[in-house]
Amino acid sequence: MIILRKLDASSYNPTIKGTDSIVLGATSHTVTFTTNQTNTNYNLSVDLITSDANPSVYSYVTSNKTVSGFTVFFSGEIDSNAFVLEWQVFI
Repeated sequence: MIILRKLDASSYNPTIKGTDSIVLGATSHTVTFTTNQTNTNYNLSVDLITSDANPSVYSYVTSNKTVSGFTVFFSGEIDSNAFVLEWQVFI
């Protein structure tokens, strides 16, 4: 038996979102919100994107989540000016 459920589309609309350029040589990047969140019970969607034809591959973790932002730590030094961090906050 298959049960279909209707998704609440409003829960998939980000509260805030942004795109930040990552500087050459960075090992981390801190995102600062323009408006503080009411608490740290928000979810994040983070993507590291590049336009390089043969990009280096990085793993990353998010940490230091506060009401005013969060930090992303990269597995190595960023080796190109073509990387950007796209992020979204969901309540």
